[in-house]
Amino acid sequence: MLRDRVFVALTVCLVAALIAVLAIGCSSSNKLSGTQLSIDDVGVVIDGEGKWVGDTTGLVGPQGAQGLQGVKGDTGDKGDKGDKGTTGATGATGVMGPQGFQGPAGLNFSEQELALLPWYQTIQTGYAFTVGTGPYGIAFDGAHMWVANSGGNTVSKIRVSDGLVMGTYAVAGMPAGVAFDGAYIWVTNYATDQVTKIRASDGGGAVSYVVGDQPVGVAFDGTNIWVANRNGASVTRVTVSDGSTATYAVGNYPVGIAFDGTNIWVANALSNNVMKLDPSDGSVSGTYSVAGYPYGVAFDGASIWVSNGLNDTVTKLQPSDGVVLGTYAVGDVPYGVAFDGVNIWVANSGSATVTRIRSSDGGGAVSYAVGSQPYWLAFDGVNIWVANYGSNSVTKL
Repeated sequence: MLRDRVFVALTVCLVAALIAVLAIGCSSSNKLSGTQLSIDDVGVVIDGEGKWVGDTTGLVGPQGAQGLQGVKGDTGDKGDKGDKGTTGATGATGVMGPQGFQGPAGLNFSEQELALLPWYQTIQTGYAFTVGTGPYGIAFDGAHMWVANSGGNTVSKIRVSDGLVMGTYAVAGMPAGVAFDGAYIWVTNYATDQVTKIRASDGGGAVSYVVGDQPVGVAFDGTNIWVANRNGASVTRVTVSDGSTATYAVGNYPVGIAFDGTNIWVANALSNNVMKLDPSDGSVSGTYSVAGYPYGVAFDGASIWVSNGLNDTVTKLQPSDGVVLGTYAVGDVPYGVAFDGVNIWVANSGSATVTRIRSSDGGGAVSYAVGSQPYWLAFDGVNIWVANYGSNSVTKL
């Protein structure tokens, strides 16, 4: 058929062309030199030995296209652990946690309770701590004792737990008496006729107010500060809230001063009496005779106690009418007086002792040695503290 004939003719032509190429190749390489080529019955080129010329390896063809990716092999073994990296940056602060439980309530005294200082029985310990020069007045603020150093024009703040001096603060000339109003310490300045208040928290914020001549004793009534002006035969009332003042006449040489919850009491040393004043207007509501040279005065919750400097005694008075309930022997030249909730304590400036007696009946007197020239005392709820003027120290009993 025509198609078969055409196919055979094309095949013959291709074979002839192939023979020509091979002849040229063989001629150049001498590989087939002298070898006669022929075509067998099926149209395949053979050499003289009858082998197919196609058996000979031809030239390397061009690289074929990349095949498809093979199947993923098994996972290899785990490699060694790498080195530790550097620490990363600090993250942002987290959200604040919930508020913790509320702690127990602290002590809560009214201003009148602060003024009256109703505490409980003391315990004798007998420690002494150095303060400034000439310690005179002393007062408790709920955590610290404050001592007026009359010879150094300073006040010392002492932690009652261990006697450590927490601070020493300058005030005006010759500080004498000390009182606490719940926030501020008040100090009388004997040489400058002033009273100065400073913050109990840090001794700062000093403000001074003019009072009478030679102020010594000082007391707080819950609203006002009261100052006994020794050489002025007067007392000055200073309103704590605004510093306004008013001065009222009393007896001769007033030194000690105290508040009984209703009235102000003043010991007039050279008049040998004590006066009871109405704190609202300073009017005198009673004048009561005691023994010689009354210095200190204190209230025990029921009675007024007055030290008699020349008679070495203390006198117990009924507040309502000034009736003398008893007079009791103590040490030499008694000066300051304090109450511990059960007993009355008296500083005996002439014998370097303090005497303790029962407030109920004046009995059970016991004396304890302290420093030289003890003048004023204060109670911290546990211990009695004594300012020893001649020893530049305070004693904790």
